Amino acid sequence: MEVNTEFIKQFDPCKDGFENWLDKYENWEGSVLEFLELDLPIDDIFWLVLREEIIPEKELHLLACDFAEKVLPIFEEQYPDDKRPREVIEAKRKYIKREVTKEELDAARDAARDAVRVAARDAARVAVRVAVRVAVRVAAARVAVRVAARDAAARVAARDAASVAVRVAVRVARVAVRVAARDAARDAAAKQEQLEMVKELVKRLEL
Repeated sequence: MEVNTEFIKQFDPCKDGFENWLDKYENWEGSVLEFLELDLPIDDIFWLVLREEIIPEKELHLLACDFAEKVLPIFEEQYPDDKRPREVIEAKRKYIKREVTKEELDAARDAARDAVRVAARDAARVAVRVAVRVAVRVAAARVAVRVAARDAAARVAARDAASVAVRVAVRVARVAVRVAARDAARDAAAKQEQLEMVKELVKRLEL
């Protein structure tokens, strides 16, 4: 898979982001991994790479879980005995592997939402509440990972599921970065950590 101007255009980029691309790399072509090394805003990199046309849907779900786990310590520092956010991420991973039912995933999600209400009632820091919501959002993508669609209707459903997965992954990435960052230096470090996670995934998928 090669990334170039025409490849990016098909996804209808925002005007400012696309003009920034044209100013620097109008005639550039390269692999997805090489694209990740370019001097571009990390949010713009995530916008392009975290989509089902590049990364398989199942991997996007798992990546969203990885991102959410990065902010769990924020919540668990304040509520060390409350494992509901962690459990909903674990349930999501099992659901992807078809090891738990949709009903079991929904139960874990509802329990995590209760943790959100507890945090709000205790007037916890905004970062704590956001961290829990991130975990809930991972589980709230109400779509099955369709590994083997056998007919046209199933394939359409799989595409719809993938688009939801992409939005969840991107949202989690952005929120996780905001939660983890408390000043400019930490913001840069947090974004870089997210980017390195994406690079490792792209290397593994040989994109």
